[in-house]
Amino acid sequence: MLQELSRRFDDCGIRGYRTLESGIDDVDLPAASLDAVFTFNAVHHFGLSSVLKWARRVLREEGNAFIYTRTRGQNEQTIWGRYFPDFTAMETRLCDMDELNGNGENIEGLRTVEIKTFEYPREAALDRLLSQAREHHYSTFSLYQPNEFATALKEFEANIHRHFPNSQKIAWTDQNVLLHVERAD
Repeated sequence: MLQELSRRFDDCGIRGYRTLESGIDDVDLPAASLDAVFTFNAVHHFGLSSVLKWARRVLREEGNAFIYTRTRGQNEQTIWGRYFPDFTAMETRLCDMDELNGNGENIEGLRTVEIKTFEYPREAALDRLLSQAREHHYSTFSLYQPNEFATALKEFEANIHRHFPNSQKIAWTDQNVLLHVERAD
């Protein structure tokens, strides 16, 4: 993702940036040193409140944080949430919309600018979905014990065959949300 971001920034003529791969606790940046913070489908690994507090510390005045994620409700509507056994029960790290709506306001010095939702029509063959699950395409799959995962994978395959007439053309819609907050002292 960092390579893709760099490529897109370069294509747009954006200069003077640096990408960094690390955990939130490993990034020791000076206070008020960044213009923007981006997190893409990762906030659930750190916790929304922790990310916002960290962003508040490292953002310059009027700096912006963009947190792209999925809510619990959106997760329930994915192909995995609907047909992969216990997927939504296993994934307890996501926020709900109420948490996103209030969290920027709950961190002193941050204000919520916008919360925007997105929908993406998806289509895949069953073999591709099974491969994504086996490769732990979503971190949620790593929360299963190996025997639980094997059983759930078989049940997922059966669920897909039961609900879709053509296993080569499985269609659904994914949803995500973008929380945009600004440092406002």
